[in-house]
This record gives sequence, structure tokens and C-alpha cells, in this order.
Amino acid sequence: MKLPYLFALKKLCLALWLPLLSLSPLWAQLPALQLKGQVIYTLGAKAQPEAYLWIRIAGDTLGQARLADMKGRYQLIQATKVVHEVAAEDFKLAALFAGYRDDGLVVKWQLPRFDTPATLFVAIKDEKTGLQTAISVPVQYGRLRFRDTVFVADAKGLPLLRAFVRADEPFQLKGSKEALWVRYFKHSFAQAAPPMDLKGEKTSPTLQPDSTFQVRGESLLRWQKEGLYLIQKDTNDLYGGIGLRVEKPPFPQIARRKEEAIAPLVYISTSKEVEQLQAAQELKPALDRYWLKMFNGDTQKAAAAIRLYYRQLKEVNMMFTSYKEGWKTDQGMIYLIFGPPHQISAGQDIEQWAYTNKNNFSKITFTFKRQNNPFTDQHYVLVRYLEYEPIWYTAIEQWRYGYVLKELQ
Repeated sequence: MKLPYLFALKKLCLALWLPLLSLSPLWAQLPALQLKGQVIYTLGAKAQPEAYLWIRIAGDTLGQARLADMKGRYQLIQATKVVHEVAAEDFKLAALFAGYRDDGLVVKWQLPRFDTPATLFVAIKDEKTGLQTAISVPVQYGRLRFRDTVFVADAKGLPLLRAFVRADEPFQLKGSKEALWVRYFKHSFAQAAPPMDLKGEKTSPTLQPDSTFQVRGESLLRWQKEGLYLIQKDTNDLYGGIGLRVEKPPFPQIARRKEEAIAPLVYISTSKEVEQLQAAQELKPALDRYWLKMFNGDTQKAAAAIRLYYRQLKEVNMMFTSYKEGWKTDQGMIYLIFGPPHQISAGQDIEQWAYTNKNNFSKITFTFKRQNNPFTDQHYVLVRYLEYEPIWYTAIEQWRYGYVLKELQ
């Protein structure tokens, strides 16, 4: 299998100047929290839709996160105009609900009503730990779709706020008591192309479901078979369904099974290295040889790199899994290789990450544009440039020589 990710590596001291969009940065130099958000709609008085923002701040990043320690703000953006904002001093006071579960702190706010779609930009900081991050969430004002009013919930009825469940994990489809259609796809999606590959995301063939069945909304469900599920009320509704992946435990951690353990190494490996790993009879000795060879037998450096890389893999799977695993997405790839962005900016249907003074470059920016997708509203595609080539190879070199360890640990 020929892989285009790693060629002759070289040290470069260049700066890439790409156009920086006029967006809305809330904080800079962000150590990362794990943050997920979703806007859910219910019918209020006079059958008028009411919008609520739900967020989850991952507990494994913060320990036991407390709303009292949080500082935050959010903005509703239409085009490039901020049409509504909740400032830091009102952020905690405006929360309607805050509760804990094993994957973090879950908080709820009500949003004002507008007539046209917008993007919600949310920034959170834990003042106790100093960790912070920001996310953007599309807000579908106007004609609501199935996925706007029906949501995947945990066994207690709280929004799950992630696009996957583990095999046999109990969950519900809240917001509809009707019979719903479910299409199952066994298809394995390709990983992201590198940022200088102008062809970008490989176009998947027209997907045909491997099976179709019905479930009842509001009932407790447990699915066993790994893959992608599309949940719909109307099978003719192209962009209104809910995509949900089922993954084997210990996802979002990487399993110690051959395919799962080897595949995410593609970004930092040569074609020959991947072929050797795939041909190995025993996985653990082969992986040990792979990492030790990369670090010239330095066991301490190899062990640190393994911990860091697989920790980042867990984070990107938790944050960016959508219709495919998080590490395969454009945002997941950039986060995995470059780490948490130092600055996040957003506009309507666009998100931009900036890294400053990284890998001998004064500033690196990556722009992601949201695209329609049958399975998710969180499909952000990287705007690729040929000029990213030296930046990408330098970043891979940082991993392969261990320079990244001091920066990201």
C-alpha cells in the first residue's frame, strides 16, 4: 500500500503567510480542554421552537470539572456579524442546568430566537487549571430538520454529545416516540489526505446500506455491530438524519488489535514501515521495534512518544468522531500532528486554527469549512495549500526525532 504522507524529511526555517480571515477570536494560546457542543430544539409555548445549547467538558482532561471554576462566553454569528453574545460575567448565571457524569460536566443554556441560520462560537476556560478551548456549533434557525429535534441521549436521558457509542452501551433517541428507520453501513472510510494534497478528501462511492431496520424512539437501545448507522424518520430526507458510529471498547482509546493499532500511525510513517507492521505475526514486538527504531533504541524517548501519540489519538477520537473515526477527519489529523491550536477563530460555517512560533514557523493557520453531510452537521473540511508541504514534513520530523515531546507533554 503506497502512502503519500512521508517522503524525504528536511529541516526548514520558513514562514508560511496565508490569508487570515476576519473572524472572532475569544482567547489565544489555548491549552486544550475537551469540549463538545450541540444545539437541540424543543417546541415551546404556541408550538414555537426553542433552541438550547448543551456542552460537555470532558472529565478525563479536567478531573472533576466544576461550573463554579468555569469562565466562558459565547457568540451567535450570522455571516461575519455577531448578533447575540453572552459575556463572561453572565455565562454561569445564564446556565439552566449543570450535571456530572463519567465523561465530564454537562451544561445547558437557552438561546435567543432568530429567523436565519447562524454559527454559535463558544469559549470555555477552567480558571482552576488554566485549561481552555473554543468550539463552533451550527444553529439551524428556520425550518427544523429531524436531527435538530431528535438527539442521541445516554441511559438517563441527557444528550450524549458525541457521535459514537460503544458496542452494547445503552442509549436512547430522545425527541420522538415514533418508529424510526435505521440504515447500517459497514463501510470503512479513508483517513484524511495531508494538508498539501489539493485533491483533498477521497470521494467515497455512493454508499449502499448493508442492512435496514426500525426502532422505536425513546426506547433504550443497545447495538453490537461496529460501523456507521444513519437514523431517519423519512428515508428521503438527504441531510436531516443522525449519524451514529458503534465502536468496540476501549474506543476512543485505540485497541490493542492489529488494524486499530497500526492504521493511525499512517501520518508519521513511511509506506515500508506500515507494510512491515501489517506483515508482522505478533503485534506488540512489531510495534516495539517500530518505535525503538524511530528513536535509535532510546527506550525512554520511545515510551514517551507512544504515550503522547496514543493520548492524542484518544482526544481526537473523542472530539472529532463523526461519520468516521476522529483520527481520520481533517481536524483530527491536524490536532493529532500539531497538537491543540493556540488560537481558534470562527465565522458562519468556517473555523480557523492558528499555531504561533511552532516548528520554526512564526505562524501557521489552518482553515476548515463546514460542508453538508448526510450524517452530521460537524463535517469540517480543511482548505488545502501546496505551501503546507514544508510545514507538514517539518511537523512529521518533530515526531520522528522526538522534538515534539517537550512541546506537547
